[in-house]
Amino acid sequence: MNYMIEAVKQFRFDVRDVVKQYHGPTFVYWMQAFWYCLRYGASPNDYIRYEFYLKNGRGVNEYITALRHSRELVPGFNNARGGELKENKYETNCKLRAYISRGWIKVDRDSDIDEIVRFIESHDAVMVKPLDLNGGRGIKKYVSSEIPDVRALVEELRKGEFLIEEVVKQHEDMNAFNPYSVNTLRIYTLCDKNGGVAIVDTFVRMATKEIAVDNFHSGGCAAEIDRETGIVISPAGDYDRHYYIMSPVTQKCIPGRVIPSWEEAKAMCVEIAKELYKEEKRYVAFDIAILQNGQPELIEVNWLGDPVIRQQNGCRPHGKYWEMKKFL
Repeated sequence: MNYMIEAVKQFRFDVRDVVKQYHGPTFVYWMQAFWYCLRYGASPNDYIRYEFYLKNGRGVNEYITALRHSRELVPGFNNARGGELKENKYETNCKLRAYISRGWIKVDRDSDIDEIVRFIESHDAVMVKPLDLNGGRGIKKYVSSEIPDVRALVEELRKGEFLIEEVVKQHEDMNAFNPYSVNTLRIYTLCDKNGGVAIVDTFVRMATKEIAVDNFHSGGCAAEIDRETGIVISPAGDYDRHYYIMSPVTQKCIPGRVIPSWEEAKAMCVEIAKELYKEEKRYVAFDIAILQNGQPELIEVNWLGDPVIRQQNGCRPHGKYWEMKKFL
């Protein structure tokens, strides 16, 4: 309920921009958005983001909407096995540790303070990630030598639940997008009912500023990668639909860049997808870093397969609902 209240508040401002650009009575857009919400499960954010004000009902029904289609597809592909499907970074790292080379440790009220302090001090820099948040929210990078009091930091973190990870050093070619963030590959996989794995969409993500987080929902942007060649084939778009041909940080051209170790990264995702299929998890999105030595490194698994990047960005942004539904 709180989500919808905030979404409607934001919609009040967003619809003003639509009215300025396309004219027409404000109430018409409100009524259309309300109807698309009832009929297709389109959230206020969907209405603005995917420009539903320019589409008829048939066009809207092509999209994975937040309030209906997403809630239909995700449980259809991913069996929660007796409970709600949640993203837990610590549990994911434990399950898929074979694909992770960086150091990591969990901190909560039961953690050994001295052990956590030693872990932080043993690495040049660490990322601190809340276990109960996603989309890059709450993630902070700490340079160990610049922390005034490591023990005090750990004592504060023990009040919640966090995953502390060593900051990986990425391949030189990936620094062209942004040297301040670890620029990850977002690779979406979908298994059919027989366990066959398809890579359905691929993107590279980068921060738009001199920050450490490349998440699309937290100051990042994403450009489409050609699945066969590993070549970036589109400008990068951010959450607010700003598009960049040149990296906002390095001023290097984004389209045309070649992703290093592309085949290895895809092979890793297919291998993990086959493992997850055994647990009835058929639709997932992987965040993969390319290390200095060229090895792919699993950063996170997104169990809900965020559809926004897929439907908003790339060379041919369009709705993915019917493409996905045929696999159910």
